[in-house]
This record gives sequence, C-alpha cells and structure tokens, in this order.
Amino acid sequence: MTNYNDISFCAGEDIDINIPITLNGSPLNIEGATVTWKMYHTLTGVVLTKTTGNGITINEDNESITINFTKADTLTLIPLTYYHEVRIAQSGAENVLIPQGRLQLNRSYTLMPTEVE
Repeated sequence: MTNYNDISFCAGEDIDINIPITLNGSPLNIEGATVTWKMYHTLTGVVLTKTTGNGITINEDNESITINFTKADTLTLIPLTYYHEVRIAQSGAENVLIPQGRLQLNRSYTLMPTEVE
C-alpha cells in the first residue's frame, strides 16, 4: 500500500503537481471519487487542504490527480519539510489512504509575503 511521491517547490509558486494514484503497485481507478489531499507538519498539524473541485482535478485517465497550488496557498508558510497524503473516498467502497511522502517547501528569494495578490 505504500506509494511515496516526494514534492519540492518554492513558497508562493503557482504550480500544478501531478500525482499518480496506485494501490499495492497497481493504478487505482478513482472515477467519481472524492479526493482529499493534506499537507502537514509533525509539530503544527495540517497547514493546507485541497479537495476534488477545490484545487484537485481527477485526470482523464482516472488514475491520477492534479493538485493546483496558487501563490496564496504557500507564500506565507515557513519553508520547511512538510508531509502530504491523499485520501480517496469512493461510493460503496472503503476509504483508501495513499501515503505520499515529503513536501519540501523552499524559500523563494524573488517573492516576498507582501506580494500576495
């Protein structure tokens, strides 16, 4: 059940991250599922949540998702190593937690917190 995808990007960056969804090494069809993604730190807890239709898109292959990050999502977060995970809820099926791995949020030297739009 373990599937690790480490992510790294700069705080305040507009970026789309594509994540394949697999279970036991095989692609998991998530058509019609509700997907929740959370970014957290072990000391502070959850700092950012995205859900289907609110920052998460299930891709046409129904076996991967795209998470959309906007500048405002991360610009004011402290650059640290965070962790992230995905939970898949499908009608008539057991919820599946897909462990994903580390999220390295780097400092941007070209974006300052006062530049949030």
